[in-house]
Amino acid sequence: MAAAGKTRVLVISDYPTVRADLRTILELVEGVEVVGEAAVTNTIHLPATAQSDIILIDLDMVRRKTRQPDRREVVRKFSIEAPEATIYILTTASLTAEAGSALPDRVADAFVKGIDTERLLDCIRNFRSENERKVEMQATRERSMKVVEQAKAVALPQVKFGSRLAYIDTLRMVLIVLVIMVHAAVTYGSLGEWTYEDPAQDELSAIILSFFVIDCQAFFMGLYFFFAGYFTPGAYDRKGIGKFWKDRLLRLGLPMLAYTYILSRIPNYIDAVANEGMQSSFGQFFISTFWTDADEGPTWFLFALLAFSLGYTLWRLVTRKARLANWLSKLPVPKTGTLLAVALVFGAFTFAILQWLPLGEMFDVFGVFSLQLQFFPTYIILFIAGMLAYRSDWLTKLPGKPLRFWGWLSAGLVVSLPLFFYVGGAVDGKLDYFMSGMHWQSVATGLWLGLAAVAFSMTLTLWLRGRVSANNKLAAFVSPNNYAVYLIHPLVLVPVTLGLSYFALAGLVKFGIASIITVIVCYGLATGIRRIPGLKSIL
Repeated sequence: MAAAGKTRVLVISDYPTVRADLRTILELVEGVEVVGEAAVTNTIHLPATAQSDIILIDLDMVRRKTRQPDRREVVRKFSIEAPEATIYILTTASLTAEAGSALPDRVADAFVKGIDTERLLDCIRNFRSENERKVEMQATRERSMKVVEQAKAVALPQVKFGSRLAYIDTLRMVLIVLVIMVHAAVTYGSLGEWTYEDPAQDELSAIILSFFVIDCQAFFMGLYFFFAGYFTPGAYDRKGIGKFWKDRLLRLGLPMLAYTYILSRIPNYIDAVANEGMQSSFGQFFISTFWTDADEGPTWFLFALLAFSLGYTLWRLVTRKARLANWLSKLPVPKTGTLLAVALVFGAFTFAILQWLPLGEMFDVFGVFSLQLQFFPTYIILFIAGMLAYRSDWLTKLPGKPLRFWGWLSAGLVVSLPLFFYVGGAVDGKLDYFMSGMHWQSVATGLWLGLAAVAFSMTLTLWLRGRVSANNKLAAFVSPNNYAVYLIHPLVLVPVTLGLSYFALAGLVKFGIASIITVIVCYGLATGIRRIPGLKSIL
């Protein structure tokens, strides 16, 4: 290990773009220094060779007119030139078998390009010299019994499924369940619009469900955008721009088009038959509405995410300097005061947009996608915050102590909402004052939404982070199915709520029953759908 405590890496590849990409990625890893890079034929006797802790060799060599060096000979020479260095090799899938069987013992590990990037970075990030490993192993043996006993008594908050923090997937499950519940709430009288609305609505249920929807709307999709931003830089780093966009179009664009022009016709037809007396067959309805009545449903989120991904791609193309990336990777975790200031910024942006587009009104894009632009400043900022959180590892470093503060603030915001509407005259015909205009009510609306976006998100994130265990079988089950559930839930919720319309029950009771049935059925269907050949890679 270098005196400064950094792991020194020498990059060897015949391809300049591969060397440049590897240098860029490695320089983002804290504690790693790239001491040199060169083509295979220009490396022997380089000064950097003897100074390296790790030599990373790309065995996929350019075909030359002159005799191509033998791969085994290349590795053998490096073993002689740098006997203390650890040698890692990069291969293609076609070279993997050859590399695994023919390379000398000095090769510590082999990695397939485009597949094992994350594992390679983990190995380099956690690298220790031979002497350090011996010392650590001895110390570990001496403390092993004590460590085991301590581990039994300590709940580790950063539990992972694969390479993802387990509580994040659990949190995303909670957000998707809230999406289903919000749409069920609108069905039974809440503020908002939905495909099917139960004709029998009672006022008490409508009021309670409206407050529930406002509470959820304040934060849940913003938090979803935060985590979408969190996973974007890593995906771009691992795949490069080409594969990144291939996957985005496959996993976002294709489902968006499929739902908007095909799947949405199913719940829309059910609504047309139930509420409008539609007599046509489904086939006739499908053909007559195919071009004239596109319905994006929940896939507006996919459209927005594609737009945000485009913005991120442009950012990466114009900011290729490693110095900027290093600076972004060292940003401190935002303190409570900083987050409160961000909440005020959210509130100011929301109030400004309410003067142009009242709360609840939609803005049409391309005549297909209906967006609530009132919340998009928050969505954009949170998407960017998610990217910064990934680079600077905020989610791991985020202290748990502020949970009490954010929890009490969240409780206060929930309790204050109905009081705020009552004092502001909502029951006296002044509801529009909360939605738009230069009124103290609309100022307070923006402020409340901004505070709620941050407080609710922090409370839920910190609370789940400390409570998801390694053997959480529910979280392990829902994690791969969350995306499919988000896409298909309208196809389940609409027929379920239509069926409940034949029962004389209060709206709140129907809301609870419909939510539970829809969640259970959707996760069951998602499990089966993802087993269909070709769909698992999309969903």
